[in-house]
This record gives sequence, structure tokens and C-alpha cells, in this order.
Amino acid sequence: MTRLLAVAALFCCTVLVCPTTTPLVMAANPDDWTKELEAELSTLTSDMWGTQKRLEAKGFRVDSGNKSATGWWLSAYNRNIPNGNIRVQSDGTKVTVTVER
Repeated sequence: MTRLLAVAALFCCTVLVCPTTTPLVMAANPDDWTKELEAELSTLTSDMWGTQKRLEAKGFRVDSGNKSATGWWLSAYNRNIPNGNIRVQSDGTKVTVTVER
């Protein structure tokens, strides 16, 4: 019986720790994780669709966006993190991530 409980506890911990999507490690300050996300997305400054796919891999769901001659923006949310609504925008040279409250 004790062995069965240990196996069950191990299984539960494994399921909770290993989500199906790549987890986004959050810092205590929202500015810290937005800076980390900006750094990760900086290679995709001109690629709106690539940025969307990267956000989806991080657990965000993109709900709107627009592309123009001067740049693009995406609005996304992640219900699993506090203040999970973000806006990602780029002018083609840099990416900026802001938390929408």
C-alpha cells in the first residue's frame, strides 16, 4: 500500500510539473519577464507570424493583431499567469512587450 501511494504521488507530481507546452518562467516583477520575453523574441523583429507561433508555444493565445508598412503588433493572453495580457509590437528593428492591465 505504501509503495502504491509513493507511485501515485510521483505520478501526480510528474503530471503537474511537466505541462504539454513550454512553460514561461515568471519573475516576481512583470517587467522582468517581459524583458526576458523581449530578448527571446528579438530575433523575430520582422516576422509577425513567427512571433505568433513562438507565443503560442509559450502558452499564450493570440487574439488580435495587425501588420502595416511601418510595423506590426499582436495582442495575446495566457490565463495561467497573473497579468497574462500582453501586447507585442515591432517596428522592424526591435520588439517591445508591454503588459496590458
